[in-house]
Amino acid sequence: MKPLRQFRPFQLLAKETLSEGGEDGFPVRRFTFELPSDCSLQTLGFDLGLGDFVQVRPPAGRVRSYSPASPVQRTGSFDLVVKIYPGGRCSGHLDSLSVGDQAMISGPAPVPWLAYTLKQQQHVGLIAFGVGITEALPVALSQLAKPFDSVEQVVLLWGNRSWKDVFWQEDLQEMVRQYAGRFKLVYALSREDCEGCVRSRIDQSLLQSTFETFPRSAGFLVVGTKQMKKETRRALAACGFFSPPLLQMKLRMPWNWRRR
Repeated sequence: MKPLRQFRPFQLLAKETLSEGGEDGFPVRRFTFELPSDCSLQTLGFDLGLGDFVQVRPPAGRVRSYSPASPVQRTGSFDLVVKIYPGGRCSGHLDSLSVGDQAMISGPAPVPWLAYTLKQQQHVGLIAFGVGITEALPVALSQLAKPFDSVEQVVLLWGNRSWKDVFWQEDLQEMVRQYAGRFKLVYALSREDCEGCVRSRIDQSLLQSTFETFPRSAGFLVVGTKQMKKETRRALAACGFFSPPLLQMKLRMPWNWRRR
């Protein structure tokens, strides 16, 4: 099967609610779409550790981008984890699907001549807002798969409103156990006190305390809205972290499309 450069229909195999959201939050659902039995995201050219994503085209409204939330090696299907917003054209369209229905999807994106590049760092900070964890987690896993002398420590700071917005707890705790000493997970809740979590918004003070052991040359990836990313990068700079973003999109000439 060729890479999904053109939009094509994919059948929905399963639909599951991961989080109902807090009092004023929105539900998060996992949608599992079918691939040929011998096909995986990996064979389609995806590298989630470099921020690759798919695009979903609703019947009306703008195309939206989503990071696949399943291992690239898995054959026969792939997952998208989506927060459902009231009035959201694309998320509402996905939420309206029943098992057996189809969605128009393309990928991997970005296109080869606008591929992301990864800046190698020994200390990696990942800051995810809400459902942005779906993009941050594959990057964390790809970094932790590297030897210790290449990547010494990965810290993931995940911000939500309340514990009801949190999902994948078992998977994340397994990562903490598997990569003990190299991987640190910090939950930040802005509207609720909860054991094992920090009660705070993601601001300069929290960033300073979370990454206090990091050298000033550490690399960071921030996943959230444009405004969240802008404010967080500004707060990181105020903490003394001035390195360029961990993932950067760069123009590549046609003869240099290969990333390795």
